Amino acid sequence: MRYPVIFFDADDTLFDFEKTKQVALDALFAEAGFPSLEALKATYERINRQLWQEFEQGRVDQATLKVERFARFCAAAELAGDPEWLSTRYVHHLSQGADLLPGAEELVRTLHGQVRMALITNGLQAVQRPRFRKSEICECFEVIVVSEEVGIAKPDPEIFKITWQQMGRPAPSGILMVGDSLTSDIQGGNNFGIATCWYNPKKRPVPAEPKVDHNLSELADLPELVLGGHS
Repeated sequence: MRYPVIFFDADDTLFDFEKTKQVALDALFAEAGFPSLEALKATYERINRQLWQEFEQGRVDQATLKVERFARFCAAAELAGDPEWLSTRYVHHLSQGADLLPGAEELVRTLHGQVRMALITNGLQAVQRPRFRKSEICECFEVIVVSEEVGIAKPDPEIFKITWQQMGRPAPSGILMVGDSLTSDIQGGNNFGIATCWYNPKKRPVPAEPKVDHNLSELADLPELVLGGHS
């Protein structure tokens, strides 16, 4: 077997976070009395993406992020709203969504019992834990590490070390990190010194950095790679 241990990212790798996010935004905007305009959603997306980048760079913590994104959004959109209340309600709506990407359940079920699996997410505890409890695939993971709970996030190698320790310190040469994000999943795998697999459904060009060991556009191709097939 090529990779007996798999570290999976959660959102946009196995879970359909884009769907969860859109449903949550629609519910929040309706609750807050905001107009449900695509331009407003795009403004929020831009601000949210910027703050998550700042978080990955260690410039802001998650407690600040989840409120600050709505403070910046209301200011940019010239909307009256309480960022604390908006954050609380948005987190609630996000926590209700456990939709998986096509093929994700089949993939996890196929690998379960053949390889050891862990889930590593940079998400918020109040969002991720309820979603994971709703999802039957999470019973297939030996370890689930949520960044907010351990105070460290990808791409910091320490969150990978925590996962590795919780799994009994398996040989690093047999671990594969699978994720959609170059900046957190792939860079994090590089930082920890394990092989990486970029889940790249849009078939974007593979960059020189961070190092991508395997590039897959279909989840269905992962078992062959993991169990000793193509690269």
